Amino acid sequence: MRHDTGPQGSDGRLRRHALAVVMGSCLLFGAPRATLAFDTGPHASISLDALGRMGFSQDGQNAAQLSNWLTDYYTSQPLYASCSLQKLHFDDVFTTDDVAAYWAKFTTNAQQLARQRAAANDPVGFLVVLGMTLHVVQDFYSHSNWVEARTPNVFAYSSWFDAPRPSTNVTTGFYRNCFTDNADGHPQHGGYSGGPPAAMNHDSYVRPNYPQAYVYAYAASLQWTANMLDWAGGPNAAFVKAVKGYQASAAERALVTRDRQASLYISEWVVPFSSDPDHVDGHWNGDLSGNSFLKFSAYAVRWAAQKPESGVVRTFRDRKYFDPLSAGLYDSTIPAPPQPAMVRHAIDGDRVFMLVTRQVQGAHDDGQSFAGQISRINGPPGQRPYREAAERHRWITTLGRTTIMFAPRSQPNLELHYQVIDERSADADLLVSIRAPGQPHPTTLDFTCVFASATCAGDINGQAGKLMSSDGRKSVVAPGALVSLTATWADLQP
Repeated sequence: MRHDTGPQGSDGRLRRHALAVVMGSCLLFGAPRATLAFDTGPHASISLDALGRMGFSQDGQNAAQLSNWLTDYYTSQPLYASCSLQKLHFDDVFTTDDVAAYWAKFTTNAQQLARQRAAANDPVGFLVVLGMTLHVVQDFYSHSNWVEARTPNVFAYSSWFDAPRPSTNVTTGFYRNCFTDNADGHPQHGGYSGGPPAAMNHDSYVRPNYPQAYVYAYAASLQWTANMLDWAGGPNAAFVKAVKGYQASAAERALVTRDRQASLYISEWVVPFSSDPDHVDGHWNGDLSGNSFLKFSAYAVRWAAQKPESGVVRTFRDRKYFDPLSAGLYDSTIPAPPQPAMVRHAIDGDRVFMLVTRQVQGAHDDGQSFAGQISRINGPPGQRPYREAAERHRWITTLGRTTIMFAPRSQPNLELHYQVIDERSADADLLVSIRAPGQPHPTTLDFTCVFASATCAGDINGQAGKLMSSDGRKSVVAPGALVSLTATWADLQP
């Protein structure tokens, strides 16, 4: 592991390549160009699903998920960039022993912060720390070869803390930042293209072994959250109750809603200064969602300039949270402490379900930007829709966007509600007709996937009929768009 030499200036070594939005000669604000971690969409859905399962209120889920995104956002800020934040993405750790040292230091730091926030009776501070730490936990499974070293061909959930050490060296990819600027022959983190070992990441569904990494990250998020609550709770059960039941004021709730919308559009639309207009990558969930530089910049500047800030943003920006969390990481002169004990959180009674939008085809080319939106009708109470990334200005989509969900094996089916959005702007998402003329609810497909029979059936063109199976697909012809979907599922293993 490299010795931490501290920040090295703004010479291109920032962990997240950043761009500055300039109006006239005044530098207003820095925005992230490419957050090379799990894309924001997977980070969001993993965090929200895990915290919802753990019984957190919607306000608590939203605060932690926003903090999770801000870990990438403020890492990328040229006017705010902190070497402390650059250490919170689990990059540039090249041996199993160094991975173990990172985990021991990071877990010890997180344990201390959890107890401090409990002692201060600070539920918002705890939720911010929880979201920040969940980002790191999830990044390990996205940035490392954990999947390939353990179980690349099955859906397994045992975390770093539970599983036997693989015989293969466990490593994360190289990413240039304030403390590491030379790959020294180590595998690269990589972008959307290229396979392992040359490009290691599992950041979105376009990457190899993404579903397997997603399952590991979800299971690890459940385990991590349970242990954070244990560390904060101890004899203070009232604090855990306050954290899980956190209720924001109406004003704070509105500000967090605004900030979470920004996490979608800033991540989805982010583009470099110069891009191939036919292949502009964003980072909500997969490529081809980038918007024009001017449109992205206008939105990002407008969001960053809005006042007042939410309490979550103000709390996140306080260095008393992320500086202690990163203390000792990447510094080989500081011995790793003993690894704090981690309580196992098994989910072997679960199955993973994947819905893939293979194609959406408009009736004609009108500059559409299609994205699927999927809701679980019989899911946990308060669960929010899963939002795909739009393919910018493509009236025929081609990528096969994947939405991943979890259900207990005791649940016989999933009832799903599927819509297609034409994303015109942040303020004008249009629902697209995907059913035949004359049918009620023309913008919605409702269908049920039955696990025992490995089939999905539902309301297609106003009729009950076979929509898809676990190994096939059926197109739905409608005046607004033609939709092609597939579904697969599998039981989880340790």
